[in-house]
Amino acid sequence: MIPLIGYKLTPEYWHQGIMTEVVEKVIEYGFNNLGLNRIEAFVEPENVGSRKVLEKIGFREEGILKGNYYWKNC
Repeated sequence: MIPLIGYKLTPEYWHQGIMTEVVEKVIEYGFNNLGLNRIEAFVEPENVGSRKVLEKIGFREEGILKGNYYWKNC
C-alpha cells in the first residue's frame, strides 16, 4: 500500500504559502514518524497552484495517468 496525500484550500487563502507549509509538515511527519518511504499525489494537469505546492516540497512529476499528472516524493 502506498500512502496518498490530497488537499483543498478555499480560494480566499490561496497565494499565502499556507498549503505548502501544511503539506510539507504532513510529509515530514509521514517519513519521520510513520516510517513511510514513499508518498504519492495525484493532480489535475491544469491545477498549476497544486503543482507548485508539490514542486516546492520536493515532489517530482513521475508520469501522466489518464490525463492526470502523477507525482511522487522520493
